Amino acid sequence: MAIICLEGPSSIGKTTLCAELKKKHDFIIIPEVNKLFERPEHAGADWYLEKQIERLQMAQTKSTASQHVVLDGDPLQPLWYNWIFPELKLYPLDHVIQFFGRAIKEKTFVYPDHYFLLTTSLEELTRRKENDATRARKNFATHLKMIEPQQALFQQIQQEYPDFIDILEHDSSEKTLKFIAQKASSLQSCAKSEALFDLEVSTMQSTAL
Repeated sequence: MAIICLEGPSSIGKTTLCAELKKKHDFIIIPEVNKLFERPEHAGADWYLEKQIERLQMAQTKSTASQHVVLDGDPLQPLWYNWIFPELKLYPLDHVIQFFGRAIKEKTFVYPDHYFLLTTSLEELTRRKENDATRARKNFATHLKMIEPQQALFQQIQQEYPDFIDILEHDSSEKTLKFIAQKASSLQSCAKSEALFDLEVSTMQSTAL
């Protein structure tokens, strides 16, 4: 069955949508790194990158003949996040490119079968953030700055591979849920990880922020 990934800005509702996919359509959820793993006190420098690969491998292991898997957030988040926010100095972008490029060549990492990038207005994001008492979202204002470059990156990939990404206006949970569930049932395994990675990297390297 399919491995899909939900992406989009903070407060868009990825985690809630994952829960609904599990409840109503029996999807298996792979949470984001910081929910799935506890960071050791003396973690290695690449711990976060390694755990993103582990998330994808967990998705591959858990995918069955009868259950789809949904990743709550992109395993390649360190790639575009460090491109958008170099001033945070989390990882040098070249290091992230080399890390995931090597994993793809060694076939320890492959892309999910399909991405769904969720979008909505800034006003709606702010409203959802203010109405969500379960999470502090201390970096909400900072993360708003990633919306435009992230969408531009995904749109470029979609232009080259229109069957790989859907960009969805996420205003109605039921509408989005129905679309994703129906789409997942017709997906095939991704067999173009190297080409996708090369496109993603070249787009970032040729785009000034």
